[in-house]
Amino acid sequence: MWWRRKRVAETIPPRMPFHAALGFSEAGDAVIHGGKNAVRYYVKQITA
Repeated sequence: MWWRRKRVAETIPPRMPFHAALGFSEAGDAVIHGGKNAVRYYVKQITA
């Protein structure tokens, strides 16, 4: 499984279909760096 971290502020509705088309699905959110950044995690199942 491969994951990607993306800043939540960069997540805009037109990008959601883009990530879905590439096979990614949302896995969760987190606030990091002492509350300075909010991120959203995406996952994609890959095969060898």
